[in-house]
Amino acid sequence: MLMNIDTRLTADSFETDRQHFLAYLSVKGRKDSTLRTYSEALRSVHRTMLDMGLVKSIRDLTPDDVLQIKDALSIGETSKKLYLIVVGRLQECFGLENSVKKADILWNNVEPRRLFIRPEDFKVMMASCDAREKVVLMLGAYMGLRRSEMCSICWHDLTGNILTVHGKGHGTAGKVAHLTVPRPLMMALDSWRQVRPHSVSDNILLTADGRPLPSSRIGAIVGKIAKRCGVMMTPHSLRRLFATTLYETGADLNTIRMLMRHESVNTTVNCYINVNPIVRSNALDALCVALG
Repeated sequence: MLMNIDTRLTADSFETDRQHFLAYLSVKGRKDSTLRTYSEALRSVHRTMLDMGLVKSIRDLTPDDVLQIKDALSIGETSKKLYLIVVGRLQECFGLENSVKKADILWNNVEPRRLFIRPEDFKVMMASCDAREKVVLMLGAYMGLRRSEMCSICWHDLTGNILTVHGKGHGTAGKVAHLTVPRPLMMALDSWRQVRPHSVSDNILLTADGRPLPSSRIGAIVGKIAKRCGVMMTPHSLRRLFATTLYETGADLNTIRMLMRHESVNTTVNCYINVNPIVRSNALDALCVALG
């Protein structure tokens, strides 16, 4: 009985601390997508704590607690690191010592799995898509938009063939960019506008019942298309296709960086172009042809 009482009190304490922390972040200008990520991180850590029988507030975690939670979290190393960083930031929000920093965790340098697709894959998928699916694929492959950017754009953001995008970055507006919409995408948007569900929302992408499409649904849409066409990919594969195709068609790296809206060209090269094994293979083939 005592455990049940303690667990309930801990749940109440967790919810109060979580809401206080998110309100603090909101005042600091963090985007809604960041707040959702932080909230899910805290919920996952709290669930793990309860499964471990660790009945205390997240703000009261010790370095030893942090190390135990790290081992108990059933997620990848990169996600573990992010989730525990959020725990430390919550503690700092309350003016407490960051037990995650004090734990001094030695993280494994795990290379993320980056899936690339080729233009041929993209064409096969496009041929199988309905009007909304085509817009999703083309926003990624023709403009390099991220999932959250796709779901946040509205019809009023489109002036002629110029789309205003509120991209990744701090502040409620994010990093504002004015991007040219290629003609094939303009045609796809016109086709989608004619069949999209009736809605009071101005969002371009909608659910079947006319609500704004949440960014979490982009993964499901892309996954459905990929499975249907026998292609291994994620939504971010479309952004990699955008960068890699620009590179292979002769665009210089700084131009690609600007179109990707990266601060550093190193991000463009290391995460979107150079790691593509197909590009490496093609380069070696070209070398062999040149050398005879």
